[in-house]
Amino acid sequence: MKPPKLSIVIPVKGVQGLTYDCLRDIKQNTDPEVLPYEVVIFDSPSEERFRPNWFFNQLAPLAGSDLPLIVEYSQDPNIGMYELLNRAVEHTRGDYLAIINNDLAIGNKCFEHLLEAMHLYDLESVYPSVLTNPGALPADWYELAQQRSEQPTQIVGPPEWRGWFIVVSRRVWEKVGGFDEHYFMNYGDNDFFETLRREGFPSRQVSNAVVHHYQGQTNRPDWYENPGLRNGAAETKYFREKWGFEVYEQGRRNLGLP
Repeated sequence: MKPPKLSIVIPVKGVQGLTYDCLRDIKQNTDPEVLPYEVVIFDSPSEERFRPNWFFNQLAPLAGSDLPLIVEYSQDPNIGMYELLNRAVEHTRGDYLAIINNDLAIGNKCFEHLLEAMHLYDLESVYPSVLTNPGALPADWYELAQQRSEQPTQIVGPPEWRGWFIVVSRRVWEKVGGFDEHYFMNYGDNDFFETLRREGFPSRQVSNAVVHHYQGQTNRPDWYENPGLRNGAAETKYFREKWGFEVYEQGRRNLGLP
């Protein structure tokens, strides 16, 4: 097997069914001959551990079981999302990193189109378009995703914070130092996007790379069982003091928040 060009990093905490569906989409919609890749799952402790054998038993009848999958387990329940992601990246080998949530439906050639856009437009960071709004997946979603996938690769819309799916080159990841681990669950992705922008690598949206984000399905109460002041209010305060009120407000507008 060729060395991976892309490392797909998925942090998980329970909700194993979502992880299975996400991995199935990656397997069915990504050609390893066109884009050699690996998947790194980093599992934070919960009552529902990710079980690779269960996954492969479910996947094999659909698409074969030769998915290049690395599974690592954190033993610290209070590690936090962004420290977890930084640790996960340490296990990767690809020249590019895709950091994604597991509550996603992923369209055909999504990752291929994202890397194609990076080369066409000389970009170091990209993210996909949202084909349908959060909620139940439409019955014809994969057909619609196939149609969009066949369109030309283009950059669309203004840069946004899209923390549940980003692709970044390893060169730039190492330059900016990964995620700021002051954040536990909130604002670490926003912080990362702002860091990229200020370093001259703003992330851009790719038209024919599409996903459906179920949104909020991975926000579990036990993610927030963290010590000290690492909570939503403290993280908001830290972000605003670090980047300024205007950056904070612009991010809220990008997300459609009041």
